[in-house]
Amino acid sequence: MQLSTNFWLSEFTASETAEAQGIDNTPNYTEKLKLALLCRDILQPARDNFGQLNVTSGFRGKALNKAVGGADDSQHRLAEAGDVIPEYVSCKELTQWIRDNTDFDQVIWEKRSDGVEWVHVSYKPLRENRGEVLTAIVDSGGNARYFKGVVQ
Repeated sequence: MQLSTNFWLSEFTASETAEAQGIDNTPNYTEKLKLALLCRDILQPARDNFGQLNVTSGFRGKALNKAVGGADDSQHRLAEAGDVIPEYVSCKELTQWIRDNTDFDQVIWEKRSDGVEWVHVSYKPLRENRGEVLTAIVDSGGNARYFKGVVQ
């Protein structure tokens, strides 16, 4: 199923954990609609501006969310979030662009201690968005420290 011009549902449901454990990670109709709105209103405009965005995490159904240790109220669980890595610009630049050009709930520039970076963006199409901008530094144990704004 195509969610927008350049995004497909399969990008948001793919999971090595789900495949390995035989977990069905198929979103329902409402969840598909929310993913389509995330793409239409944030990710597709960002892709149109910057080029390829690679989805690294998207929808996580209840069983998959539990299997990966996600929070019960995770926006991934609610089909309101995606993690992406831009191919042609920095994660910092993408974070700033989303902040300045879209209506979003959260945008987080996430950075691991090994240098891997990605952008988490969430969107609540049916509720008020917070417009929260954070930077997360994730240590080797997976623990994150959050800072307000886009910080070095």
